[in-house]
Amino acid sequence: MDIPTRVLIGLLIQGKSYKEIGNILNMKEGTVKSRIHNIRKKIKNQLPEYFQ
Repeated sequence: MDIPTRVLIGLLIQGKSYKEIGNILNMKEGTVKSRIHNIRKKIKNQLPEYFQ
């Protein structure tokens, strides 16, 4: 996992909103939502036994 992805996940775990994450990382809110969606999809594909 690359550093920007780790930072994004860390901020999400801290309870930051998509808008707050976007402001911190200098991204649009839609970009944050899209990246989080893709991260969740990737995790589901790598750990299918936990998402049945």
